[in-house]
Amino acid sequence: MKGTTGRLRLGTEALASLEIPLPPLVEQRRIIAKLKALSAQLDAGVNTLKVELTRAEHLQQSILKYAFSGKLVPQDPNDEPASVLLEKIRKKTTSATEAKKEDSKGQNSIFGKAIVLTFRLKCLFLKIRALPLHLMRTCVKIAVHK
Repeated sequence: MKGTTGRLRLGTEALASLEIPLPPLVEQRRIIAKLKALSAQLDAGVNTLKVELTRAEHLQQSILKYAFSGKLVPQDPNDEPASVLLEKIRKKTTSATEAKKEDSKGQNSIFGKAIVLTFRLKCLFLKIRALPLHLMRTCVKIAVHK
C-alpha cells in the first residue's frame, strides 16, 4: 500500500494480518521470571560494585596518606630530613624566581618554571620510587589521571 508521498507504508490492516510466532504462555512466564531474577542479580552486583569502588577510593587515599607521611615503608636513617628537602625546594624556587625577574624579555620565565617543575617531579619520583611496586603503580595512575 502506498502513502501520499509515494512511499510504501504499513497500515493496521497489514499488521493485523501478520502472524507473529510467540512461545506458549507457560514459556513466556518462565522467560519473564528468569529475566526478573537476572535483573535482581544485576542490581545487587551493581550495588556491590559501587560499595567496593567507594572502599577502593578510601583505601587509595589512606595508602597515599601513609606513603607521603613516611609510614608505609621503613625509613632509611641515612635519608635527609624533610626540612632539608623543603629548604632545597625553597632555594630552587627562589633562584627560579630571581632568574625570572632578571630576564626582561621573559625568556627565562618559562625556563624557571620548567626547572621548578622538574625539581618537584624529581622529589616526588624519589618518594614514589621508595614505595613497593604495586603502590608505585597506583601513585603513577593517580598522578596521570588528575
